[in-house]
Amino acid sequence: MNTTNPPILFKDLQTNFPSSATRRMLCKAKGICGNSWNDFAIAINQVSKNSVSRQACFQWLANGVPAKRVKEIELATKGKIKPSDLRPDLFPISLEK
Repeated sequence: MNTTNPPILFKDLQTNFPSSATRRMLCKAKGICGNSWNDFAIAINQVSKNSVSRQACFQWLANGVPAKRVKEIELATKGKIKPSDLRPDLFPISLEK
């Protein structure tokens, strides 16, 4: 009896790849903080209790920004990048001003 596993469909992987708009906002946040991934990591580390490496920041382009880092990025950019810009799935855009 041949028992094979069913094929894994792309939608079954449950990955959360960032959209191109999210990647653009992440690069904009990096530019606000000094235009290098090292400067970006330093800016986040200044407002955060937990340290982050420049390599981790760069990996966010491919893997998405972790939810716990979104508020830190908002603080590091002095509010220029909103949580809804980076993770609209967790922080819906508010229509109120």
